[in-house]
Amino acid sequence: MVSSATIMAMGFTALVSLILPIALSAYLCVSKKLDWRPLLTGLSVFSATQVFFRMPLLNAFSETKLYAGLPLWVLGVILALSAALLENWGRYLGARFFAKGCSSYRDGVAYGLGHGGVEAFIVMGMNSFNNLYLALSVNSGRFEEMVASATPEQAAAVRSVLTETPAVEFLLGGVERVMVMIIQIALSIVVFYAIRTGRKSYVWAAVGAHFLVDFPIVLLQNGSVWVAEGFIALCAAAAVVVIAKMKSVFAKTPAAPSPAGR
Repeated sequence: MVSSATIMAMGFTALVSLILPIALSAYLCVSKKLDWRPLLTGLSVFSATQVFFRMPLLNAFSETKLYAGLPLWVLGVILALSAALLENWGRYLGARFFAKGCSSYRDGVAYGLGHGGVEAFIVMGMNSFNNLYLALSVNSGRFEEMVASATPEQAAAVRSVLTETPAVEFLLGGVERVMVMIIQIALSIVVFYAIRTGRKSYVWAAVGAHFLVDFPIVLLQNGSVWVAEGFIALCAAAAVVVIAKMKSVFAKTPAAPSPAGR
């Protein structure tokens, strides 16, 4: 049997990976009049740069002999730098072309919600709902029916994960997604400040910050999960400071003229 605590942890992670981003975005767009254009742009650009470009390339690269022989730190550089470059320049170009005129603090928040929300669903949401569904099938006696197409060894491995993994590890997945979403909002605000001021140096600042978040996570992946999550928590705390500070910075900064107006 899968414990009640484990099922609740799976439910929490599924909730924050899908329902929370949608509910929060809808609330802010309807009640706070947040512009939906940067939000949808964030969702679309992440999907284009990651799901349809970076991830397929990395999957293909992971099957080569070169990949298997790479030191962990080199792999970390590749993974972190590719994510930082594609996501942050994607933010900049996506906002410039598909959310024209959007350069406010609120627009940066909206973009970050779209970007972080779809990332949460892709990275954690689908797996969380699948885990929850299988866990409930174990407790209802329908597990064998659900995994009829799997080999007995595969079915036993899945059951073992569901019944023996501590509930807190499933819970951490949801907590991590919340923290990562905060980081993505902060990075989006910095990129939108680049748009507001017309200074691309802020995009490079976001690229550098993104790399400094992702690179250590790759190096920590084989260590203690608590160390890795602690590092992400520190990054999220720093992101909260950036989000809070940048609001007044935006208020003091007039928007740069559009290229057509120069």
